[in-house]
Amino acid sequence: MPTFEIEQRYWTRGYRWVAGVDEAGRGCLAGPVVAAAVVFAPETRIAGLDDSKKLTPTVREGLRDRIVAKAL
Repeated sequence: MPTFEIEQRYWTRGYRWVAGVDEAGRGCLAGPVVAAAVVFAPETRIAGLDDSKKLTPTVREGLRDRIVAKAL
């Protein structure tokens, strides 16, 4: 589960929009890469959300609807 330690530093400084970013793929030299960012309200927590490489494809797909529903 993410700690939001870095995000918290920015929220306490008054930043309103802090995006979590993730990428998936082999890198620009080895194949296609997909990068994405999403912004949540500071109090948002989604159980099971973690680095995409730590999740199975099934778990990633299962989180999708919850992420979209809570994204700003």
